[in-house]
Amino acid sequence: MYGVACRQVSIGQALDISRETYFAILMDREHNGPVMVGSPHGGMDIEQVALDDPDSIFTVSSFFHLFELGSGS
Repeated sequence: MYGVACRQVSIGQALDISRETYFAILMDREHNGPVMVGSPHGGMDIEQVALDDPDSIFTVSSFFHLFELGSGS
């Protein structure tokens, strides 16, 4: 057997979701570090959203520079 055995599973009540969004923190070469990426078009393939409606994807990189201020570098 490979991997880690699961000892416990939690089950919760299903909820009706009226709206899905997309949010991720990714490492981005263009910004040379982590960026936050979001879109109001969630629950689907984000690469397809980028092709169909690139203006609906928002990227923020300056937030992470706050953490660099106290790093001593």
